[in-house]
Amino acid sequence: MCWCSNSRVRVACAVAAILGSVFTTVQCFGGVTFEKSYGGPVSDRGYSVQQTTDGGYVITGFVDWGDGDTTMNLYLIKTDSLGDTLWTGVYGSDTVQYEGHFVQQTSDGGYFVAGHAEPSVHGLGDAYAWKFSSDGQVEWEKAFGGRYHDIGLSGQQTTDGGFIILGSTYSFLPDCQMYLIKTNALGDTVWTRVLGSSYVTGGRWVEQTADGGYIVAGGARIGPVHGFLLIKTNSAGMPEWQKFHDLTPERDEACAGQQTTDGGYIVTGRSWSPSGNHEIVLLKTDPLGEKLWSGLYGTGMFADEGRSVRQTFDGGYVIAGCTEPFGPGVRDVYLLKTDSLGVALWDTTFGTPGWDEGWSIQQTADSGYVIAGNADWLGGETALDVYLVKTGRQGQIIPKKDVAVTNIIMPPDSVFPDTSCQMRARVKNMGNALDSFTVTAVIDGYSDTLVICGLGSGLSINVSFRDWHVPADDSMTYLMTVCAETEDDLDTTNDCMEKEIFAYNPTGVEERLDRRGEFGFHLCQNEPNPFHRSTVIEYSLPTQCEVSLSLYDVTGSLVHKLVDELQGPGFYRAHWDPQGCADGIYFCRLMAGNLTETRKMVLAR
Repeated sequence: MCWCSNSRVRVACAVAAILGSVFTTVQCFGGVTFEKSYGGPVSDRGYSVQQTTDGGYVITGFVDWGDGDTTMNLYLIKTDSLGDTLWTGVYGSDTVQYEGHFVQQTSDGGYFVAGHAEPSVHGLGDAYAWKFSSDGQVEWEKAFGGRYHDIGLSGQQTTDGGFIILGSTYSFLPDCQMYLIKTNALGDTVWTRVLGSSYVTGGRWVEQTADGGYIVAGGARIGPVHGFLLIKTNSAGMPEWQKFHDLTPERDEACAGQQTTDGGYIVTGRSWSPSGNHEIVLLKTDPLGEKLWSGLYGTGMFADEGRSVRQTFDGGYVIAGCTEPFGPGVRDVYLLKTDSLGVALWDTTFGTPGWDEGWSIQQTADSGYVIAGNADWLGGETALDVYLVKTGRQGQIIPKKDVAVTNIIMPPDSVFPDTSCQMRARVKNMGNALDSFTVTAVIDGYSDTLVICGLGSGLSINVSFRDWHVPADDSMTYLMTVCAETEDDLDTTNDCMEKEIFAYNPTGVEERLDRRGEFGFHLCQNEPNPFHRSTVIEYSLPTQCEVSLSLYDVTGSLVHKLVDELQGPGFYRAHWDPQGCADGIYFCRLMAGNLTETRKMVLAR
């Protein structure tokens, strides 16, 4: 933090830490919009997102905590509708790498995740599946595969309550093949199929079709020719047809798809040229997998990839992926909307100055879009965070200014007259378009104002005002107010916070306890009372004795023991800060030798 000052106003320039950055929310006609990131200090990715029945979101991927740990762990994140974390789960071990590639909320309110583990119980790597409860507790986990590398990339809960998983396997044929696994509701294998044996191929997407069968897609190769491979199976996983689509002169790879409302399929991926440049490919087929149309999208200059596609409420399509280089960073999350015939309607990018990618998209109930991926806040592709973007219906994130005072840190609730007290508060940038704002502290004629600049969206900072000199009066209660202000603040309800400060005069109290003569046994009423943050308890002792000063709730249960020691004659003062205690009535009991005295206290925040 750097400080600039003049005679009246000081400026705090906050250099915000990027890890954990949050671009917070705004409500508009197209719904809530935000950008958020989650994760550890090293390299994390979000591969799949789904809106949950409570309006929030569930995300899966992997997290890498660093500190010499070379493995990665499955990462499961549950948020509310604003993208704020409700809970996270990290699952794995120090010896096995776990990744989640697909997540879905299940019919019982829990979550199903498909991914992989490496190495695993069967060999070098297995396709893997997890079933979690609604609060993220593991209910079961299963491994599938042979002695070599196997991976799960897509899945779904099926209409019979079981699950379907698709990925790739190297364990059963000389070349990579599609690996389709059907389980029951407990994750036990019902059947497995190795598909696409005429091709060198890998599975990327599976979905149960309207007739109870399955559609799978992936990239495939026949000799030097690379294209999209679609296979339709029956409910037992036996192929009914397969279609190979060589869509461009380049190397085509399918990444994701969906059965459309007309019974056909929409599939996206990339066209990869020998020079390393990519274009987004979109293929629309009829119910038998025959091509109806296809399209290429992106700059056509560098790396444009389609990673996820969904049919939208208006019959068009939306694609999420990544693009270079016309967005704000090295690589950016790319969002493209087309009509029902694949004509591009609009596109937009999101991200940081670093390496950002979109992996999964869904249209949300408010007609906006949610995208999961990764964001590189620090550059170098080594410090990625899970990245969640929620847009409006036109792919926009609405600018918002909102600042809040979240805590008055200093002074404490109780101070002494004729002393200097530190003045500190915590403020937060709740918006996504805030350059600077002012914070003012006021108490009994004292006032000090700061200008905060450079505080990143969603981040908080502690600010320090000039010290306040407490007046040299007898015991008094003062009201302190801290307010943050900015132009066009969309939510003014969180701009100000108040705090009562009790200044007590110990000389007056000691005189009340007959300080000038011999001390008597006495427990004073705590001050302040009622209190909302902390309180001071004073007492005097006539002789040396074992002293116990304890706090109890209304049920008689011990809450806290403030004093438990041998003390001599004199005047004593104890301070209680009831963190974690509920509002209500408490009792303070002083026991000194065979003498006992009790006072009632009221905590009211």
